[in-house]
Amino acid sequence: MVIGLIVSFCLVLLVFILLKAIGEKSISNENKRYFLLCVIYSIITVLADGAGISVQGKDFNGAVFINYLAQASYFIAASVTCLFAYLLIDSLGGKPVIKTLKSKLIVSLPVIFYIIIVLISIKTGWIFKIDEDNLYVRGPINFFQFLFCYSYILASLIISFYKYYKGSVDPNRDVYFANVLYCLMPTLGGVLQFIISINYGVDLPVISCGLTFSTIIMFIELVQNQVSLDSLTGLASRKAFYRYLYSISKSNISKMYTFMIDIDKFKIINDTHGHLEGDHALVLFAQALKEYTRKNNGLAARIGGDEFAIAVELNSDEANNYLEGLYETIEDINNENDIDYHISASIGYSQLKEDESISDLIQNADSRMYRKKTDR
Repeated sequence: MVIGLIVSFCLVLLVFILLKAIGEKSISNENKRYFLLCVIYSIITVLADGAGISVQGKDFNGAVFINYLAQASYFIAASVTCLFAYLLIDSLGGKPVIKTLKSKLIVSLPVIFYIIIVLISIKTGWIFKIDEDNLYVRGPINFFQFLFCYSYILASLIISFYKYYKGSVDPNRDVYFANVLYCLMPTLGGVLQFIISINYGVDLPVISCGLTFSTIIMFIELVQNQVSLDSLTGLASRKAFYRYLYSISKSNISKMYTFMIDIDKFKIINDTHGHLEGDHALVLFAQALKEYTRKNNGLAARIGGDEFAIAVELNSDEANNYLEGLYETIEDINNENDIDYHISASIGYSQLKEDESISDLIQNADSRMYRKKTDR
């Protein structure tokens, strides 16, 4: 009875998250696809986990078949969930490592191999078997589930920790921390479920609870994070940019610089080549700024239209070099891409003074930028 209530509660929550995620338009398409697949296979995992526990030792017509089906489905769905969780975490924030169909297939090979072994185990008992009392028994190579499933979780944890500690000004940083929880909660649940089963002989769907609550955390962070990102370029939004400025201005005013950047003659690009190509130009420009700030520190944001900004902590003698580097990076857009127009920009920057507000800082940088634009 208790097990049924726990599993039902988890399933209701997961189905609710699935329906909300399907209708959620703020999550980018690729992230949404991976997340939906994670939720779907999580639902199968929880359902199979509950069914397997519920029929343990039961003696009714078809009970052994249900047990075999539940155990095999659990192992397969759990491994596939780990795979899509890894792909989701890889795709969040910045450039994903796994991009091509070939690379995705290569990453999927361990899971494919594991699924084959699980299916064969129904006959051989390698991973698991069901004894004459209809009880689940671990097979001689049952540890394969840890080898194959938890290797994806470990890789996901490493990626998440790396992105979290490296991306101190990355608007995706909260999601990276959610990734850590997303990986840890089901893992700890699995370990706890195993310990309870071995020491007390009681099977409880603890891993299902961990998987459910980690999915909820991930969904909340994905939705909230999109508010902090510009939907077209993936840079920080205007709101996130101002929030970041206010947060760091409290600790290190003397090194706080803001660069306001406006694309030159962007209207001509739109009018001549169309709005789709105009959007493409904005994306190329944003990618260049993102890559530059990744290498040289700073938070790049799209303020609106063809106007961008960078907040960065610099020493007073570094500002001009940072500015020159920006101009060179923008010029490289034309050299590295096959486009029928020339992209350039006007840039103005300002340092935050003791007696100035954030609005003053932005206004000063904006005024210098427009003076540059007028001189061109």
